[in-house]
Amino acid sequence: RARHAHWVADVAERVEPATFGPERGRIVARMRRSVEEIRSALHWATAPDGDPIVAIRIAGALGWFWISALPWGEARTLLQATLDAADAQGIPDAERPLDDRVALGRMMYPMLGLSYFAGDTARMLAIGARELPLWDSVDATPGLSDAQRLTSARGRTLCYQLTGLAHAMRGDPQRSLATMDRCIATAERSGDQWLLAVMTMRRALVHHLLGDLASAQADYDAAVRPLRAMGERWFLSLALEGMAIN
Repeated sequence: RARHAHWVADVAERVEPATFGPERGRIVARMRRSVEEIRSALHWATAPDGDPIVAIRIAGALGWFWISALPWGEARTLLQATLDAADAQGIPDAERPLDDRVALGRMMYPMLGLSYFAGDTARMLAIGARELPLWDSVDATPGLSDAQRLTSARGRTLCYQLTGLAHAMRGDPQRSLATMDRCIATAERSGDQWLLAVMTMRRALVHHLLGDLASAQADYDAAVRPLRAMGERWFLSLALEGMAIN
């Protein structure tokens, strides 16, 4: 069972980079066919005789899977069990090895996203407050690889996006827009053009929620062309829907 869980973690980590792009839907659909493998690996890894670090690796690499491939209640339960098993080790986040911090930070994205779908803004802000110091500690580590830097930039960008949405949902425009601007700036520095286009579309949603329809339209306009050029269909559909509603 340990070898099986490590195998699931290896597969999940190999496909994770491809989920940041138009291939995301195909990758998630392929992983959905292995849902029993994933469940089995996580149930073993989070058990008292399991390996919480393997559970974190699996959960962290499957960010988009949790949001798109499982009932959200089950996904939240599995992710919380993974976090609980890791926390039971009694190791502060900042004292974990670099790879474990990266995996733990990566796992915060689906936890944030599922809390957003549940409308739980308090949980969103609490997770974000834990996640950002993780990425700070990762970025401060000497000798980071390019892949680790990109993972950190993506994780930080997604965290800013969802905490910005939480502030908007709470009716706090100043914090919301400041956080979304940090989201866009981090996406720009990452060099990931897909991420930048998607986050621009998400900032448009925040502008709309706050009643600034002109700024929302400007961000939607800026996002649509690159999304279409990249062949990104899902987020393009959301952008076009947002423009219609706006």
